[in-house]
Amino acid sequence: MTIEAIFDLGKLIVIVAGLYAAFALYVVHRRPGWTLAFERRRLALLWALLVMAAGVKVTEDVLGGESGPVDRAVLIFVRDIVPDALHPVFAVITLSGSAAMLVPLTLLAISLGDEFNRGR
Repeated sequence: MTIEAIFDLGKLIVIVAGLYAAFALYVVHRRPGWTLAFERRRLALLWALLVMAAGVKVTEDVLGGESGPVDRAVLIFVRDIVPDALHPVFAVITLSGSAAMLVPLTLLAISLGDEFNRGR
């Protein structure tokens, strides 16, 4: 398990470094006017890339049905401290993050955004 976590962390670092390098090359070659802003906001960009890559990794684990011991421990802890009356609330929160809810909402948002932009 520890080796797997180290391997996953290594993958995450390589992905973030690759995205950062690609963005840096884009700025240098296609948007030279952004160079100063890019240098000033380097840390913010790295954090944003890290958060996005971590989100993708977590999503990959969830969709693959992989949960580690930390995930299980947090789940057990939450189940122990949350009163039974709040379980339906957490069920709704879980449903709101599922594909059954997100796909239709995304399509609706795209449609509404398209209609809004046509009206301008």
